[in-house]
Amino acid sequence: MRQAIVCAATILFSLSAVAQTKVCMGGNLDSMSSTERHSCEKQVQMTREAAVDAKVSGDWHFVVVCGEDGWKDYMAFSQQGEAPLRTATSDTDVAAKTIYLRGTRLESADAAVQIIANSLRKPAGDDIVLARN
Repeated sequence: MRQAIVCAATILFSLSAVAQTKVCMGGNLDSMSSTERHSCEKQVQMTREAAVDAKVSGDWHFVVVCGEDGWKDYMAFSQQGEAPLRTATSDTDVAAKTIYLRGTRLESADAAVQIIANSLRKPAGDDIVLARN
């Protein structure tokens, strides 16, 4: 009995260790000034805190796309194409559990929480959701 409890606890802790939310920086980081990089680092920190506040389940990946030039590059890369992303605050790929956040729109921790909450809403049948704020 004790072995079964230890085994169950080990599996439970292993699963929680595997499921983790990741937040990273995107954009042309090499061409950023130190001020722009610092601003992006603050946006990444707000996103981490917002993911915790929004109680995001594990295995989601948040990419803070830094600067408007970075967002323009992302628009060219995205499956959505440029037109729908021009006014978007985020782009959510539900299948890949990845949210691309437009860093310049992350003006406060409260805004970040709202953007993430909106980004996680998925209409039935859509693989990719745009959240516009």
